Amino acid sequence: MSFSPLIRQMVDALRGLPGVGPKTAQRMALHLLERDRAAAAHLAHALQAAVEGVGYCQRCRTLSETEICSLCSDPRRDDRLLCVLQSPADVWAVEQAGGFNGRYFVLKGHLSPIDGMGPEEIGVPALLDCIEGRPVDEIILATNPTVEGEATAHYIAELLRPRGIRVSRIAHGAARRRAGVYRRRHPGPRAGRPNADPLRSAPAPSRSVVRAGSHVWPDGFRPRCSSRRGRIVRSAPPADDLPAATAGPRRSPPAN
Repeated sequence: MSFSPLIRQMVDALRGLPGVGPKTAQRMALHLLERDRAAAAHLAHALQAAVEGVGYCQRCRTLSETEICSLCSDPRRDDRLLCVLQSPADVWAVEQAGGFNGRYFVLKGHLSPIDGMGPEEIGVPALLDCIEGRPVDEIILATNPTVEGEATAHYIAELLRPRGIRVSRIAHGAARRRAGVYRRRHPGPRAGRPNADPLRSAPAPSRSVVRAGSHVWPDGFRPRCSSRRGRIVRSAPPADDLPAATAGPRRSPPAN
């Protein structure tokens, strides 16, 4: 089945969105045209207004409807801290996380010579001009934790080293307390041992079913295994290691 030229144009336009393939674009286009034309008209109006009205801030280069965004015009922010990011989406992520009260500077991507993205294309000269004559004490490089992001951060750090500005790298990952990870599984230490480690003081189950062979452990036996999705993933030990009451009859070797 071939669509009309207008529908094909709409499908091709929807395919330009990230993560949208041809089948998904067809479903979206047919849904808007068949079931919700009011939403399609509203979407078209919002896209047209955003394309015409949203630009870039002249200071931090994030998306803004005015020449100076609300973050740069806020007098309560600390001018001595500058956070360098790769995209406006990173600015919104840092703002939602909270805890940072400095200024921002947005690069236009990362260094990638294969893709033709050099220092001029991503805005490194604009960054140097931005910190020129400003009382910046520390610059936080918050580029992505990829090979290109690390290379971009290293390149900018080498450029800022002769200027005597403190350069730091944003931390990656989240550190968690050892006891806090198991707090939901083990509410507290075992009775009579108030200072015991919750990881080691969790009571062993009296009966546990092993996935391999559906063997039932005897009462009081604590296997050394790990649990995954509520199941014990280590196979059962040989019958010689079990008590005589639970060990099955031994088979005699076949006669030659």
